[in-house]
Amino acid sequence: MGAIGIAVNGVMLYNALDALNMHARAHEMQDSCEGHPNFAEYHYHAGSACVVGSETGSATRFGYAFDGFGVYVERDKNGNMLTNKSLDACHGRTSKVMWNGNIHRIYHFVVTQEFPYLLGCFAGTNSVPAAGGPQG
Repeated sequence: MGAIGIAVNGVMLYNALDALNMHARAHEMQDSCEGHPNFAEYHYHAGSACVVGSETGSATRFGYAFDGFGVYVERDKNGNMLTNKSLDACHGRTSKVMWNGNIHRIYHFVVTQEFPYLLGCFAGTNSVPAAGGPQG
């Protein structure tokens, strides 16, 4: 999948695999923010404590997936991140999160500490068909 979204700090979000289709967190050097550069840009393959802290009992926006859904870090009242068993096949769920300044019960992706970390697949659909430029 490669690039899948963008973090709230402007850093690109990539899927869990590297350019050789290997598990990036296991086979690539990550810095203290859980990111690393490739030939084009610095990016994350997973969540980063440099972007989102450890607030308990809350959902904090980590970024946006390219299908338009938010990517959140959700923690329970004990400060534990959600696990994959709480999520659907695309690594998302519907729950109350802050969106555009208000709390809404909406679908969103969830950062976990388990593979695939950010997204398993895109869940959104295009409302406007992709098309080339004007005919010339």
